[in-house]
Amino acid sequence: NPVLIGQARPVKGACTVVLENAVPGRYAVLFIHDENGNEKLDTNFIGIPKEGFGFSRDAMGRFGPPSFDDAAVTIPAGSSQVTMHAKYM
Repeated sequence: NPVLIGQARPVKGACTVVLENAVPGRYAVLFIHDENGNEKLDTNFIGIPKEGFGFSRDAMGRFGPPSFDDAAVTIPAGSSQVTMHAKYM
């Protein structure tokens, strides 16, 4: 269940999403590169993503998403930055 949601368009191969009013704490962050604009992560017939995706700490799961602990980052009060890299299968 998402706590905060944001959207951004790439500029020079990078995106910046500003999430306002985030309460300090531990979060796992996920993004998808919704290449066809249908607002979901498209997968093939066995569930492998057909679009780019990424998790905080560049965490990866074995056969699905990583655990919360593997992807969790601590967001302090004030401004913070989380850098993630897209993976394409």
